Amino acid sequence: MDVNFNEKKIQLEAGSLGFTYCQTPIIYRIAEKESLTVVFDEQKVQNYQDLKLDIATSKKVFERTGEVEKIIVEIIENRLR
Repeated sequence: MDVNFNEKKIQLEAGSLGFTYCQTPIIYRIAEKESLTVVFDEQKVQNYQDLKLDIATSKKVFERTGEVEKIIVEIIENRLR
């Protein structure tokens, strides 16, 4: 369920992990390089080079504004060990 009580489904790739935080889907995937991608409700995409959200985006998630559609986190496999 999203913040507007609409049922949503996300197809996850093999080897990925998905969960929600404050009704925002967060997807972890194994990748060659670490990155963080935020997909907003208007399909606007913001990429980060490190694995940290900025304050404004974090606030949107915590306040459940519905502006953040999903967050995709790509991590290097050896970081999991």
